[in-house]
Amino acid sequence: MLAGWRAFPVIARNSTFTYKGKSVDIKKVGEELGVRYVVEGSVRKSGRRVRVTIQLIRADTNHHIMAERYDRDLTDLFDLQDEIAHTIAGLFVAGDDTPRTSTARACSGNGRGRSRSCFWPK
Repeated sequence: MLAGWRAFPVIARNSTFTYKGKSVDIKKVGEELGVRYVVEGSVRKSGRRVRVTIQLIRADTNHHIMAERYDRDLTDLFDLQDEIAHTIAGLFVAGDDTPRTSTARACSGNGRGRSRSCFWPK
């Protein structure tokens, strides 16, 4: 969980509920919530499989830092949650709030599904 990492103060999940199901301007979200980065994505389920897509976006520039797609069995959800948190955290150098984009892999596949978002304060 990213909120457990001191380098990643994460705002409350319910702070994002006003944006659920809406098309939003990431720059405006960043300003309204006082955050520097936004993680957005979707979760889709098919049988006993799950597909999670995530994107890390710098709010003030609207630049995509990374995008990733994860396809897993439903039995691996907790491991998947940890893997996603470590992937995002791994983009940042200790003590630096600028992501190392050279380590990110861009993938396609942001399809229909339930959206999830979390934010880092400025």
